[in-house]
Amino acid sequence: MITGKDILQDMYEAVKGLTDKTYLMERPASTSDNVSSFIVCKLPSVIFNSTIGGEDYNLYTTTAQFEVFIRDKVSSANINAIDIMKMDKTVRALRNLFPITGKSCMLTRPEETLVISDGKQFHCTIIQARVITK
Repeated sequence: MITGKDILQDMYEAVKGLTDKTYLMERPASTSDNVSSFIVCKLPSVIFNSTIGGEDYNLYTTTAQFEVFIRDKVSSANINAIDIMKMDKTVRALRNLFPITGKSCMLTRPEETLVISDGKQFHCTIIQARVITK
């Protein structure tokens, strides 16, 4: 049986190294000054059993979510300035990994949502993808 841990492990393995840090499920409350970028790997929805009938063939689907956080370019003139070049470079690198094939699942159809500020000197781009277990 495939669990959320298995899917998160595949997500983590796929994106580690793209940023300074990679976290599972939620971002830390604070980060050290030397961390300028990180990715949070999440499963924000139910893991749905897609098997027809009473048997369990490990065929599950869900949504994966990658949150890409890039530290703002802070200056006295603009305390909330997004580092758009670094964000673009990191998001493109992540999207270029698709389709992602891990030990337990495949991630396909990446969709990117708006860039938002987290109010803690980082901006975040969210990428969601379809997950199908093997």
